[in-house]
Amino acid sequence: MKKKGRQERDQDRDMIYQKWPGLSLAEKGKYIASYYGLAIGAAIFAVVVIAFLVSDICKVKEEDVFSVMVTDLELPEETLGRMEQELSEVLGVSDGDGRCRIEAGYSGSANMQSEATVSAYLRSGRVDVLIVPEEKFNRYASAGYLSSLEECGLIEWERAYDKENLFYAETVDYSDGGAVRELPFRPHEATKDSECYGIYLKDGIFSGYVAGVMRNCPNLERIRMGMECLLDIDPGEYQAE
Repeated sequence: MKKKGRQERDQDRDMIYQKWPGLSLAEKGKYIASYYGLAIGAAIFAVVVIAFLVSDICKVKEEDVFSVMVTDLELPEETLGRMEQELSEVLGVSDGDGRCRIEAGYSGSANMQSEATVSAYLRSGRVDVLIVPEEKFNRYASAGYLSSLEECGLIEWERAYDKENLFYAETVDYSDGGAVRELPFRPHEATKDSECYGIYLKDGIFSGYVAGVMRNCPNLERIRMGMECLLDIDPGEYQAE
């Protein structure tokens, strides 16, 4: 039956091919729509989706002059708004320049969808600073997502802060089977194989969290002032609600 159906369609195409020069424009359009309408529709839909995604990403990059990603911490919109405003004031960002954005509420391990969202953000080149609990910070630093303080021009901070306030990590060499071994976890220990990737934030709403600079940070020129603002935020003012 399938073979017979294909033969009938082939015969129809041969007939249309023979009659094609004599068909009117409306008849040609009707034939194209009947045979290729689904494919054309799918192609148009794909083009529209791709164009939307590209324009959306470009729009975000144009609007965000400084972006912070916070995982595994629910922050009320009002709290986020106040923190973004303070960050904007410190960086001298006016309304016409764009905005400072703090994304929070996603989890790096709660479920696959949330973890995929975090991973997409970190790979997008839209995030400047990552703030996560120390255990997860070790994973991101060891996997190569973050820049060391030396790489992002903050090497003097390593000498200015006590070791208890600094987070050291050893990057894993995946080409040498590193992906299957346990990531070394020694947050305050400087060794020949480790580098300083982060700084612990103050007690309060960010207690136990570490801040680090993304390796693909898009606004490196604002990192120093942005990190200083995040480290100096008064925890008493932003208590979890």
